[in-house]
Amino acid sequence: MRGKWKLNTENKMILAVLFLVMAVSFFWCVKKSDMFIDEICTYGLANSYYAPFINDISEDADLVDKVLTQEDIKEYLTVSGEDAFKFNSVYYNQTQDTQPPLHYLLLHFGCSIFQESYSKWIGLSINLILYLITNILLYKISIMILGSRKLSALAVLIYGLSYGGLSTVLMIRMYMLLTFLTMCFAYAALKLYQGDKNKWYYPAITLILFCGMFTQYFFVWFAFFFSAIYFLRELKSGRWKDAMIYALFAFLGIGIFYGTYPCVIDQLFADKLVSGKTAVENVMDIPGMLLSIYSFFMQMAASYKAACFLLVAAVAAGMFKLRENINLYITKFDIKDSSCIALIAAVIFSVLFTAVVSPVTALRYIYNILPLAALFFVYFIKLVSVNQKKYFGIATAICGILCVGRSLYTEPEYVENVPKENYDIVEAYSDLPCVYLNANEKASLTQDMLQLIEFKEVYITNNFVSEKTKNYLEKMDTSEGIILYIDVSEEWGSGFDSEKICNEIAENTEFETCELLCSFSFSETYLLR
Repeated sequence: MRGKWKLNTENKMILAVLFLVMAVSFFWCVKKSDMFIDEICTYGLANSYYAPFINDISEDADLVDKVLTQEDIKEYLTVSGEDAFKFNSVYYNQTQDTQPPLHYLLLHFGCSIFQESYSKWIGLSINLILYLITNILLYKISIMILGSRKLSALAVLIYGLSYGGLSTVLMIRMYMLLTFLTMCFAYAALKLYQGDKNKWYYPAITLILFCGMFTQYFFVWFAFFFSAIYFLRELKSGRWKDAMIYALFAFLGIGIFYGTYPCVIDQLFADKLVSGKTAVENVMDIPGMLLSIYSFFMQMAASYKAACFLLVAAVAAGMFKLRENINLYITKFDIKDSSCIALIAAVIFSVLFTAVVSPVTALRYIYNILPLAALFFVYFIKLVSVNQKKYFGIATAICGILCVGRSLYTEPEYVENVPKENYDIVEAYSDLPCVYLNANEKASLTQDMLQLIEFKEVYITNNFVSEKTKNYLEKMDTSEGIILYIDVSEEWGSGFDSEKICNEIAENTEFETCELLCSFSFSETYLLR
C-alpha cells in the first residue's frame, strides 16, 4: 500500500544512524559540566520574575554595596510557587534583551513543571527532542534532493555527528530551536518549490515564519532568500497566482509576528551588541567584514572534516571521468538539482548577511544552516562520483568511521566552559565570607553565578577599602580569610586592575596576603588572609 512504512534494509539504516546520532548526543549531554554565560542568562531570562538580569533583582537595578544571597541566585535561575507558568514575565524580560521569547517560553514551561530545580537536563531535553526531529527533517529533505535513502542517511550521519551539530544540542540557547524551525521552513518551502500544491503548506509557511522570527532574528536570512528565489521563479514561469498566494501567506506570518512582538523595531536598532547599529559598523569595516565571511565558511568546513575528506576523495576519483560526469549532470538536470541550487544560493546569502550583522564570528550564528551544508556535501559527492560506485562505497565507509571517531574524540563546544578545578577551589572555600569587586556590571556576575551560589551570601562592592565594605566585613568571621572576586574584564565588565587592588588591600586593610586561586574569562578569584 502506498505510504505504508516498511522496516526494510534502507529504513533500518536510517534508524541505526538516528540511534547512533542520539546516543552520541546523549553521551556529550552527560559530559556537559557547566554553563556558558549566555546559557546562565537564558535560565535567568526565562525564570526570573520581571527581572531579566541579575542586577535587576535590586529595586534600583544596582547591586553595588548590597548583599547577593544564595536564595537570590536560586530565585533568579529557577521557578517556584506562584512564579510558575508566568509567561507574561518571560515576554517582558525578553523585551529588555535583544532576542524574541519563544525559546525562553519553552524553557520556562519546562522549569515550571520541575520547580526549584536548576538542571541542565531541562534545557538539554528540549534540545535533544528538537535535534532528533531536525535530523529526521534533514533525511526527508535529502531524499527530495538526492533521490536516495542511503545517501540521505549519509547526510544525517555527517551532520548528526558533526562538531557543529553536537554543539547545537549542547548549547542551552535558542539556536537548536532556530535550527529545527529552519529545517521545517526548508521542508515546506521545498515541497512547494518542487510542485507539491498541498494547500496546508501555505499556512505552514505562515506558522513557521512566525515561530522562526519569534525565536531568533537570524532566521529571516535563509527564509527571505529562499522565498525570494521561489517567488521570482514562479513569476518567471508565469505562475503568478502561486507566487502571490505564497507571498500573501509569508507576509501574514511576518505581520502576526510584528503584531505579537512590536518591540522588534526597538531591538533591531538598539545600541546593543547584537543590533542594527552593529550591522552598520560591520558594513563600514570592509576588511573586517570580508574576514568574518571567510571565518564563517572556514568554521563550517572545519565542522565537517570527514565530509571534506569524502568530497576530496570523490573529486579525485571523478577527475578521471570529469567531462563524462559533467555531461551526465547536464543531461539529467531536473527539479531536484534546481531545488538544491536554490537551497545552496539561499544558504550562501544567509551566511554572507549573518557575517554582516554578527558581533563576533562564532559558529553558533550559523548553526541553523549546518544541516543543509551537510546535504550539499553529499550532493556534490554524488555528482563527482556518479561513475565511481566502487570507490564511492569505500570512501563512504571511511567517512562514516571518521564521523563516529571524531564525534567521540573531539569535544564539542559548551561541554566545559569553566575549568572543573575552579569549582573545586570554590567548594573548598565556600564557608568563608565572599566579596565581589564589581561596578554593577552583569556579565561577570552572570558568568560566575554557578560559583557564587556555593556561598551563603556575596557582598558586592566597587571599592574594597570603602567604609561600607569595612562595616560588612566586621560582622563576618574573617579569621580564616575571605574570598575576593575581582571583575577584570575591560570589554565586558568593570575592568579593575587586580594588581593595583591587591596593593591597596595590603596598604589599607588587615589582610596581608592576596593569593590568586583561579581565574576565568571576566574575573580573578583571590584568597585574602
